[in-house]
Amino acid sequence: MKQKHLSRLVAFLVGTAGAAFGDDHGMPEVDCPDVDPRCERECEAWGECIFRCNVLEQCDADIECWFLGNELQRCLDNIPEPPPTDPGGFIPPPPGACPAGQHLNEGECEEDHECGDDEIGGGSEECEECGEGEVPNEDGIACVTCQFGESDTPGRCNPDPCNRAGVDDYVVALRFQRRPFETGSALFCRNHTVGGVWERSSPDNACRVDFNAVYSESCWRGGSRTTGCTLASAHTHPYFTKADEGTICHGESIDERLAARYNNLGMDFSPEDKAGDRASGVEGYLGVSDASCVRAHRISGGTQTIAGECSRVPLEPEPW
Repeated sequence: MKQKHLSRLVAFLVGTAGAAFGDDHGMPEVDCPDVDPRCERECEAWGECIFRCNVLEQCDADIECWFLGNELQRCLDNIPEPPPTDPGGFIPPPPGACPAGQHLNEGECEEDHECGDDEIGGGSEECEECGEGEVPNEDGIACVTCQFGESDTPGRCNPDPCNRAGVDDYVVALRFQRRPFETGSALFCRNHTVGGVWERSSPDNACRVDFNAVYSESCWRGGSRTTGCTLASAHTHPYFTKADEGTICHGESIDERLAARYNNLGMDFSPEDKAGDRASGVEGYLGVSDASCVRAHRISGGTQTIAGECSRVPLEPEPW
């Protein structure tokens, strides 16, 4: 209904006032001819205002009924046009009219396509399987190539081998053993592969191992995992038995008392270990003295056991 229709409705209400309402000046039930039922409430409110102002002369219609007329007009303007019909009388459902889990296809609702983890599409789109070494992107609308190969889990790429889990696996695979000396290495990533150059403590001090980082930049501080960067420091602590009596450790000759002391101290990172890792911006790994477990010191400051079950400290004393 356009504005001229509203004018016609005003004339209808005013012209039929006497016949429709007689001498009863109470508020009538307004009849809204030719008005879409979806706008009937707005029509009745506006019509009652017109009747009150123009018939009962209790108000100024141009002022008090203007907003109600606008509401009615807005309602009428927002009623969607009916869909076109074909010669056979079929009326296709409008967009969005299909129930959840269905979509329109040539005017008819049909079940949505449900794709697998390694397929793109779905909904109204046909499913298409991604190729070898490819997985769907986050939106599921395109296949992307996996830089490090496709995982055994469908639809997922392998992570960068130089991520935290990859370094943990590398260290655990070393299978540290009890030794009366230290070993250590700066672990690095080059071409997305973890590596290290291992050094051993000298006879002058079995309780210290020196090793140099191959790359100056930390992988955790923006270093390139392609051209090379440092991931972590890794080392073991020594374990002494009577067979190692006389070994030099920090300038002292190992005896039964010192063996027990250093064996127990070697079950955790030293404060110097942690401070050095923080300064270099890398994580730390430790093969504890009795080789019962492997520990990791994270950049966040926490320490985790990543392999084995660490013995209680103090350790059970070794027979001397």
